[in-house]
Amino acid sequence: MFEKNGWTGDATVGAEMFLLNMDAHELFAKWLRDVHESREVSGSRAGAPMVIAPSSGNWGSWGPSQPWHAAYIMIPYWLYQYGGDDRVMTELYDGMKGYIDLEYGQRRANGTVISNRLGDWVPPTGSPAGGHAPDEDNRVSGTAYLYQMLRTMERVAQHLGKQSDAAQFAAKADATKTAFNNVYFHSSQDRYRGEGADANRYRQVHNVLALAFNLTPNEEVAQRVADRLAQDVVERGYHLDTGTLGTKYLLPVLTQYGHEDVAYRVATQTTYPSWGYKLANGATTVWEHWSLQARSLGHYFLGTLEDWNYHYVAGIRPSAETGYRDITIAPAVTGLLDHASATTQTPWGPVSSNWRQQDRRLSLDVHVPVGTTATVEVPGANRWAVSESGRPVAEAPGVHEVTVAAGVVRVVVGSGDYRFGSDEQLGLVGAAIDATEPFAALVDAARRAGHLNPGQAQRLSGAAATSAARARDAHTALLTGDTRAAARHLAASHLALESMADILAKLNADGLKDLVTAVDQAMSAVSAAASDLLGLSLKTEVSSDVLRPGDRVPVQLAVANAGSERMVNVRGSLTGFGEGWATTPSWVRLTNQLPPGGTGEGRLELAVPEQQRPGTVRGDAEATYVYADATLTVRSPLEVPVQSPVVVESVTAEPAEVRPGASTRVTATVRNIGRATTPGRLRLDLPEGWQPVAGADLTVPAGQTRSVALDVVVPRAARQAIQDYTLTARFVRDGEVLATGTGSVRVAITPDVTDALDHVDLGNTSSEQAHRLTAAPSSGTSTEAGRTRRYAGHLTPFSWFEFDLAVTPGEAFVVRAVETYDRAQIKRYKVYVDGEEVLLRTLERSAAGAGTETYELVVPASLAAADGSVRIRFENQDDAAYFDPSIADVWSRPVS
Repeated sequence: MFEKNGWTGDATVGAEMFLLNMDAHELFAKWLRDVHESREVSGSRAGAPMVIAPSSGNWGSWGPSQPWHAAYIMIPYWLYQYGGDDRVMTELYDGMKGYIDLEYGQRRANGTVISNRLGDWVPPTGSPAGGHAPDEDNRVSGTAYLYQMLRTMERVAQHLGKQSDAAQFAAKADATKTAFNNVYFHSSQDRYRGEGADANRYRQVHNVLALAFNLTPNEEVAQRVADRLAQDVVERGYHLDTGTLGTKYLLPVLTQYGHEDVAYRVATQTTYPSWGYKLANGATTVWEHWSLQARSLGHYFLGTLEDWNYHYVAGIRPSAETGYRDITIAPAVTGLLDHASATTQTPWGPVSSNWRQQDRRLSLDVHVPVGTTATVEVPGANRWAVSESGRPVAEAPGVHEVTVAAGVVRVVVGSGDYRFGSDEQLGLVGAAIDATEPFAALVDAARRAGHLNPGQAQRLSGAAATSAARARDAHTALLTGDTRAAARHLAASHLALESMADILAKLNADGLKDLVTAVDQAMSAVSAAASDLLGLSLKTEVSSDVLRPGDRVPVQLAVANAGSERMVNVRGSLTGFGEGWATTPSWVRLTNQLPPGGTGEGRLELAVPEQQRPGTVRGDAEATYVYADATLTVRSPLEVPVQSPVVVESVTAEPAEVRPGASTRVTATVRNIGRATTPGRLRLDLPEGWQPVAGADLTVPAGQTRSVALDVVVPRAARQAIQDYTLTARFVRDGEVLATGTGSVRVAITPDVTDALDHVDLGNTSSEQAHRLTAAPSSGTSTEAGRTRRYAGHLTPFSWFEFDLAVTPGEAFVVRAVETYDRAQIKRYKVYVDGEEVLLRTLERSAAGAGTETYELVVPASLAAADGSVRIRFENQDDAAYFDPSIADVWSRPVS
């Protein structure tokens, strides 16, 4: 143990872990009074908690440290949420409110916190002796925690009946959320990043906190941010990159947004940095840092994956408003883990979750304490997939409500012990039951509309009732484990549907389309369930990996019977590929008899339409068979990738190197490697800002090539002395790109200036004086990269320098400038002509060491002053992440 200080940040991240694992309620209640009594007593931070409580003198006075101060706000509410005790937040309310008002009132003008001394402490890139990651902008986590504290105070005020306060906290939280997104969200990269150098790298903690605290603008953005977070974790080899703050919430937010497999792999990782790495190196406690050089081997704040174990692996979560009075039990079941269990104490007794999955079945045993209600979330395709103690879940004692959404069955129960099961086969039978339910209403509607006479309606209704009853009988039989009986009930259900289909086929009325569609869908659902219970499978093999329009390809179908029943008259076919697709023959007999353990095979030829668009085309392989007098179908999805019949073979420019303002001829060659002539249009996409060129129609016979030559004019302005530009040729048919190819052209500025109208040698006193140079106080001169230069002042917002430059009156002109660099860096600044902005320049130089870059810009004739002299101004911007203008030379030149 390196130290024994009451760091408030440790408690902020660890309190829930303690409350879930042990009886720590009174410990925290007492300690929060210590926090309250040791707050700052004077100065601009009077009323703010210290970062250590109780503190030895002013040792805990570290200035704004919102994530550490959050213990004063969040833990009192957790004592209510986990312990049902609102006494602490009632007693400390005035102090809590005073601190939040103080912190909110000291924000920057942009709405984010003014500073934050303690952020994501000891991430892998931080020092083992204690510290943050290099360049971390702690204001991101500080603002995130300010928002979360405001939302917590809103809940506290609502609970205590202080509605006016609650409304004020809500309004301040909304304002903070808006500011957080305005300042830190980078939409095009689906990530949150700090200011300054922090913006140059992806930082997990910023995005974890934005997701954990619901700071994203909406759920669509949240999912994008979570997907990008998961991508970063995967790119790091399933490793975290977080310290104290991010570690607590990383696994929960990954799981919440559908990346539970990624979370599990992080939790079970054994290489650095990970919990498993510590265990592999002899750890018996949680260390202060991820590395072996951690100074303290007894710091619990990196052990907060326990929150995830309880809240997501076991799935036990108290309500944010009513605590354990209303419990959610929603384990995040993943295929990487086959079982988990947990029990935690509540004020009303223990609540437990114990789940196990085996093959296609999941069991979930829960205990709900007396005096509480639980919403249990069980994975399942429909309500029929879930049972409780062997009964349909909706019929089980203690069950109040059953709803289904997005593959989850939500069951609201009272106190007691429950044994839930989720079975994929029960779900398939349930889908068959659900598919038969619309028939009564559809038949009645068709009769009332005059599309059915009473006799027809009666026959259809009778068959529909039989189909539905037999499907329910199948579910009942399957609940008892009688798979054979369930399959035969489904066959009987399908026979009734077949009779409905026969009746409807003879009527052939337009007004019966909805009914016909419903019967088809029900037959498909019943067949799927029956085939699964019977152990039938269908596999396909396409003999070619590369298909193009006009190709014909053999498709092998193979059916196998892994069950105990016999099927007969098994036929195979391909369906659903769309217009123009054809199979020869239309069907193939796979086998006459398919006994238990038997197989059957056959081959069809699939023809790709000559005008088929590239892409993956999806259809189905089907095998129909007769079982218990019913003609059933087993299906297997089949994807056929179709490639373009043409390729752009080459894109060349002649000349390959041109000066700004010159032209080059671009030739694109297209080859047809398909079996049919392909017409289309050749389109040339040029870099942004270049003058577009018209494309050309092109027809390419099978097996041949055709070329198109287009003249391209290069812009007069140039961002760099030498720059290679990509030219993209696309062959397009009916608005769809069939092939793409790229080439390049080099644009090079003339190395010497022989047509200068004027020249300013910046950093040279006589030249600057001759051109009446003036500058901001932060501006100065020196020698860099072997040249005299003038800079504006990197750390001074909107620093500047300006001077006169001779031009030809009333004629457009070119400004040529040479920048200097002392290292790899990004410059960003503006250039003005007589007060008119003509350029916002942003350029990243990746080369190390000193060097120069030359660029040219075109100034319109309207800015060429009548007296032949213009004022050129270079102006730094207000983001210190970018460097200021450092200019060695400026020329004015004629455009032509």
